[in-house]
Amino acid sequence: MNAALWVAQILLALAFGAAGIIKITQPHEKLAASMGWPSDFSPGFVRFIGAAELLGALGLILPAVTGIAPVLVRSPPPGSPSDRLVRSQCTSDGKNLRSSSPTSC
Repeated sequence: MNAALWVAQILLALAFGAAGIIKITQPHEKLAASMGWPSDFSPGFVRFIGAAELLGALGLILPAVTGIAPVLVRSPPPGSPSDRLVRSQCTSDGKNLRSSSPTSC
């Protein structure tokens, strides 16, 4: 499972990193011609999106590699459905997310 997680993280990081580098380095006109949507936004905002994608790529790899808060890479975002499933929380209709039978929540 750990190897599969690393493969997924690396592939996602490569995709985010490549998209971010393209948005940061290419002229706005070239991006607008090839992608279409950048023409609806200012060049600075497109560069900001590229920087955010590049930081996201680093955020997928660096915590586990450096050992600084590696648990954040493997944990679901707080409040997400998978987070609630892991913590055995109940749905609004009184059913436990881990079992199909109603439980006393």
